[in-house]
Amino acid sequence: MAKQRFQLFKKKEVKEEKTKALVKHKQAEKEIQNLPIQEKEIVEWLDATGLSKRLLPAEKLQFLKIAKCFGLNPFRREIFLNVYNEKKPDERTISIVIGYTVFLKRAERIQILDGWGCITVGKIPDLKAVLTIYRKDRKFPFIYEVDYEEVVQRKHSGEITSFWRKMPKFMTKKVCISQGFRMCFPDELGGLPYTDAERGEDQEYAEPINVTDTKNTKTEDSKTIESDAELPEYTELKALLENRMLKKC
Repeated sequence: MAKQRFQLFKKKEVKEEKTKALVKHKQAEKEIQNLPIQEKEIVEWLDATGLSKRLLPAEKLQFLKIAKCFGLNPFRREIFLNVYNEKKPDERTISIVIGYTVFLKRAERIQILDGWGCITVGKIPDLKAVLTIYRKDRKFPFIYEVDYEEVVQRKHSGEITSFWRKMPKFMTKKVCISQGFRMCFPDELGGLPYTDAERGEDQEYAEPINVTDTKNTKTEDSKTIESDAELPEYTELKALLENRMLKKC
């Protein structure tokens, strides 16, 4: 009898230790996430990606202000930008976009998110994504739908961009998630820049440039993606969906 009591006590003690460790880990993670982004860090990222030399002073200032204002860290792949028509001053533009996971992370921090899930229904051209969000302060779930035909991105020629052509379900989900979370949490997420899927950006996040190895460098056109599962973003979204399955049916 005494042995059984001792075993139960040890199990309870181990469980309590695990709970404390988990709480401590979450607190540390929250503290890291809430650290304000410094201008120096943003400039370092711009230098590392080679964008500093490509940006005009006003463009660089715009990116710095937006990143600092919304606390978006480019090293965490939360914000990035692309420069278009660099050799045509009259047509030159920059596009500042954010990662769709920014909406998910910030919704978690609000602590009123009570579960969510995003699925796709049908096939092209009737494909659509459906997002369901539960909030602790609301009785009914928030449901948002996005039709593929309304959000698919096309080139000037009318041809569908490469990412949308290769990953229609994934890209439709990304638009649905970013738009849906923005509408479900307007005070907290309203005003954030658009995601790459919403803006039609057909590029990945900018990465630091390797200036030492140029032999095996490939152009953007030479890259091929066999399936959604090969992209880091797809894996990240899949993990988030698995870990944040709807708590209510």
